[in-house]
Amino acid sequence: MKAKGETKEYSVLSNSNGIADAKQITPEVYDLEFELPGFEKVLKSNIDMSPGEKEEITIEMVPVV
Repeated sequence: MKAKGETKEYSVLSNSNGIADAKQITPEVYDLEFELPGFEKVLKSNIDMSPGEKEEITIEMVPVV
């Protein structure tokens, strides 16, 4: 996953279950990009990342044809 905010940008890898630990992300609003080889990219905009809170984001990956 790539997270791009107004002042910061991060890349975070998830485990085989799709869970990513992004504790180091500075609180602000981010645009998120999810990538997996063989699948189309998924974009989610305006995700508010707040300190001390878990963000659960469900996405559906579509295979590239």
